Amino acid sequence: MNHRIIQDLFERSVATGGGRPAVIEADLCLSYTELNRRANRLAWVVKDAGVSPNGIVAVAQGAGAGLIVSELASLKAGCAFMPISLQTPQARLAIVLQRARPQALVAPLEDADLIAGLLAASDNPQLTTVLVDRSGAFFTLGGDGVLQQVLPAREDNPPSLAEPDSGAYVVFTSGSTGEPKIILGLQKSLSHFLHWEKGEFDLGPELRTLSLAPPTFDVSLRDIYLPLLCGGAVCIPDPATRQNIPALVRFVGQQQVNLIHCVPSLFREITSHLQQHDPEAFQGVDYLLLAGEPLYGADVLRFRQATTGKTRLVNLYGPSETTLAKMFFRIDGESLAPGQIVPVGSPISNTAVLILKGNRLCKAGEPGEIHIKTPFRSRGYIGNDQLNAQVFIQNPLSDTPDILYKTGDMGRYRPDHKVDFIGRIDRQVKLRGNRVELPEVEQAVAALDKIHQVFVRANLKDGLVDGLTCYYTAQEKISREELVVGLRKSLPDYMIPTFFVQL
Repeated sequence: MNHRIIQDLFERSVATGGGRPAVIEADLCLSYTELNRRANRLAWVVKDAGVSPNGIVAVAQGAGAGLIVSELASLKAGCAFMPISLQTPQARLAIVLQRARPQALVAPLEDADLIAGLLAASDNPQLTTVLVDRSGAFFTLGGDGVLQQVLPAREDNPPSLAEPDSGAYVVFTSGSTGEPKIILGLQKSLSHFLHWEKGEFDLGPELRTLSLAPPTFDVSLRDIYLPLLCGGAVCIPDPATRQNIPALVRFVGQQQVNLIHCVPSLFREITSHLQQHDPEAFQGVDYLLLAGEPLYGADVLRFRQATTGKTRLVNLYGPSETTLAKMFFRIDGESLAPGQIVPVGSPISNTAVLILKGNRLCKAGEPGEIHIKTPFRSRGYIGNDQLNAQVFIQNPLSDTPDILYKTGDMGRYRPDHKVDFIGRIDRQVKLRGNRVELPEVEQAVAALDKIHQVFVRANLKDGLVDGLTCYYTAQEKISREELVVGLRKSLPDYMIPTFFVQL
């Protein structure tokens, strides 16, 4: 078994605790043995369809057991998985499929019509499509739209084909050029982060995580694969529960969740509920790890006042390009001013953080750009060598080959050598944990009929981005509804401005 291969680590958990719960939903509990059996069946279907090792499998499954089965099956087939959402505008998905060139797509049978339309728009005739119905039966979708049932040949573990440098997953983020950036994450890099978190917080088979992040957001990998590596369970609330804070807090207690990753904006909502209704509801939560947006001292102080103090808080920092988090800060016992941004802290193992101004290292207290050095980064952007060359740069402090990632974030060293996050050097913002390049939104608005000039800014509420406002000129009056309908053809909902002001 290779400790740097995700599916090998999962199969070890199957071998040592096959009867333990692996995936828990409101109306479903899959053991490790059953999860492995389902993933193996699909993996053999994908392999028998002719998908070659080191390819990419697009996974159009919502959060749930079907998603995890499909992702594991992709890995077991020797491929990387690429979660996609069918709620994403078709034009945007078509760009991703054209750039990433997946060899296969796995989706629920009930979405066959949506998939057929997407395939027609993506211009990828070599894409093998496997549809899964509610009973677990498999079907292929031909170019003529005809469904054909496929019987899996076997249920045993396929031979492991991956290497540590093989791709494991693909995610796409907002891009300043008007098109999404597509990032290929590696087996060894994901494994490295999971092993670090497991060791740093002494996690084992008792671990139960809460799956909150959308599958297309790379932090979902922490919620899913950390417990599967530890022999624990991932607990998945249904969509209605995710949107209802009281129900979500009840779900945490009912399922005995003891570790949660979330963005600070959601953390604030949870804190308000605990403060007003149930200060002891998080008694069983050992760790709450925050990432994706600035975290403020006031957020920490309110949480401490609202709860009994058992839950330990950790601030995480790291862009998708360097694989999940690359810095962490334990907040327990820290004295923080309400308006202070919580430090992002110290590098995790096998990571160095350099704050540079030009080609020199900054002194303590001096602002500069955060650069990350690690052998466990992503492979970079698929099909964009020019951008890779711009952000994965030679270390100016080294005479030998030494690659750094330019984050675009401003930071400074504290006297204790920990790092403070200050802000961005460009026009990228974080909206509820999602990257948004304001120029991409501006280009989408400018592409609409009758629009002349556009400027988009972020709206701030208590230090966090709470939405976008678009200012524009046009040759005639345009309603907000017309603008939103037009933008939904190219942008996901979270990137569509809340307010439009015609000048």
